[in-house]
Amino acid sequence: MNSSRLSWVLAMALSSLMSKAHATMVHCSPSGTGCFHAEMPLLNQNDPAFTDLFENGDPSKSVLCVPTSATMALGTITASANQAKSNSWSAQTFSPLAQTERVRAMAKLMGTDSKNGTSLGIEQYPLRSFDFSGFKMIHDQSWYRTIDDTLIQKRVEGSAVTILNYGHYEESCSTSLGGTLNLCIYKRQGGHELAVNGTLVDDSGVPNQRVTRIYDPWYARINTISFQEVPNRSTLTLFGKTIDIPTRPYLGNTRALAIHGSSVKIVDRLDSLETH
Repeated sequence: MNSSRLSWVLAMALSSLMSKAHATMVHCSPSGTGCFHAEMPLLNQNDPAFTDLFENGDPSKSVLCVPTSATMALGTITASANQAKSNSWSAQTFSPLAQTERVRAMAKLMGTDSKNGTSLGIEQYPLRSFDFSGFKMIHDQSWYRTIDDTLIQKRVEGSAVTILNYGHYEESCSTSLGGTLNLCIYKRQGGHELAVNGTLVDDSGVPNQRVTRIYDPWYARINTISFQEVPNRSTLTLFGKTIDIPTRPYLGNTRALAIHGSSVKIVDRLDSLETH
């Protein structure tokens, strides 16, 4: 091989390494058992370091789940050798800080309130796509897409770093019209944010069944979850025929992380940053 050819090969190899170094690190098992973000930090929204951000200084009243989850996600990107643009919020305000101070900065950016938590400020996480070259934001809303383990697998394996929002819904059911009308109404009573760490093969023995590993900022817990469909239980029976009444929050797309009696944790949305 002549010197010019060797120089070209070395240049291409170096370019390949550099492009990989500036991509979100997703580690997949060679045996195909799953993929996960090894660089994701596990952070605690109830950390005593945030006492001044808790209502009445009580860690059990912490409402920092959104900025803490967003910090875990953005920290995954910055820890994976992705350099933020020099004039961006991520480069100037986020990256230089220790983890707890990053959460504080994120809470300030999102306008998090010590009593009411975070509302519209959640959009600040996907907007960080503009802080990096080669990243795009992805919104998955349950209104128009089924959010389940299959979608999570697609996002993780596509190098997306994702946070997940679900609502604490209370199901209230009643029967009337001589038992012909069954009506279940769902009322949202707050919510919670999680960081998606990875996707794993379920060990239940069901072929191609996936489960999702999440980093829960509530006292820094690691959990494995599986999405389940919320069945429709609102019906009207007329002349021997039963008609479904659409009262589930997201109709056929309604999925839950858990169902305990009348308490249902219904998935509302995913927000992701993904490399192009």
